[in-house]
Amino acid sequence: MEFLDDLLNPPESEEESATQPTRTTSDRAGGAVTQPDQPSQPTPVQDDEAWADLLEGVSLDDLGEAAEPSKPDNAWGHRARGLGWSASQKIVLGILGLVVVGLWAINIVLLSRSLAARETDAALSLDGTEISRVSDAELTPVSPDPNQGDSDASTEDKAKGEPDPEGTATPEPPPPTATPPVFTALDRQIQDNPDDIALYLQRAEAYITLGAYQAALADLKIAKGLDETRAEIYVSEGWTYFYTGRWQRAEEAFSTAVSLNQELPEAHFGLGQMLFYQGCYEEAASEFDWAADINPQNAEAEAWLGISAAKLQDKEEAYGAVGRAISQTDTLPIVYIAQSWARRTESPPDIDGTQADLLYAQNLKSNDFMTLNALAEFYVGYRPERLAEAELLASYAYNWATNDVERAVALQTLGRVYLQQDRNVDAERAFMEAVDFTSRDGETPLVGLAEDLAKAKE
Repeated sequence: MEFLDDLLNPPESEEESATQPTRTTSDRAGGAVTQPDQPSQPTPVQDDEAWADLLEGVSLDDLGEAAEPSKPDNAWGHRARGLGWSASQKIVLGILGLVVVGLWAINIVLLSRSLAARETDAALSLDGTEISRVSDAELTPVSPDPNQGDSDASTEDKAKGEPDPEGTATPEPPPPTATPPVFTALDRQIQDNPDDIALYLQRAEAYITLGAYQAALADLKIAKGLDETRAEIYVSEGWTYFYTGRWQRAEEAFSTAVSLNQELPEAHFGLGQMLFYQGCYEEAASEFDWAADINPQNAEAEAWLGISAAKLQDKEEAYGAVGRAISQTDTLPIVYIAQSWARRTESPPDIDGTQADLLYAQNLKSNDFMTLNALAEFYVGYRPERLAEAELLASYAYNWATNDVERAVALQTLGRVYLQQDRNVDAERAFMEAVDFTSRDGETPLVGLAEDLAKAKE
């Protein structure tokens, strides 16, 4: 039976017998049989430290040519693999880098062009090769000195930026070829033709329109030095003084222009405006009539003649002048304002017709100073139930005024609204501001303003 046991249980090699643990069991006959123990399942290795403990004391020779067991995945392994970049990610990052570099390049190019443009503008010169790009219509009010052009203004005017008073040292205006900061077409023409008086007059008119009165006076002084008998110089001078509240000097300038050329309609019209706002309606009507006779197509002069006649309650003259004005044009608000005044010469006054004319004038030009102020005045005198609207209209008129005289007239109307509303403090403030606009020569020439101020102070 032993050979059967040997056959069924072949002998182990000496190395296996030496290393393999054995256990003893009993066979059926009760004899002790030695059997090798079954290898137990190893506990799974959890980390590098446990793996090192397991291999402690075991040499590579003991392991033979067997490959080292692979280490299981762990948090450190995942984190290490996450640090790598895939090919697609590298492409995306490369594209983003190129976009950023391109944007910076564009910004640098734009900044360079902007700096170059500023250097070009700063290099503008008078030689005709480099000049500012200003159209003929874009006349910029530029005065060589804001306090030049007049040698005998009041001390108060000087404090407000007006010319120096008489007797003080006043800087002489620059020569005709002086360089203003910004060039216009007229500036270039004057540079080429420094003795052309018409160019100075044209530029002075542009300055007056823009409200650059000191620049206008500077040009007019140069023109007067070229030809002091030119009547147009004094017309422009009169408007400049009138718009800045120096009425006495304005009247002198207009009168000088008329004395030099009685056939100049602008001189008569300017003098008529001057007299009208002082309440001299008869003299004003005469000047407006003269201007209309010289130029029969002057609808504005006819309209102002109609208003002046209506103030004098001359019904026939008022309607006649208005008819002539409307026959020449039906698009000017002033002709319907004149007609509204003519209707007030009726007995009783045609209030509804007056209001209709003023509203029609407002439809023609809603932001016209004359229309806004005339409608506000009408509500104050004839529609007291519409005082709130009159207040609003007078405020609008003030905002659309283009010179100090118009601002003073609007403030006077606004003050009268306040008087009707028993707001004497507000009325006094409005009247005082109107006085400031029109009393540069020490008087209060605007008709009725002194009386209105006295009422507000009661």
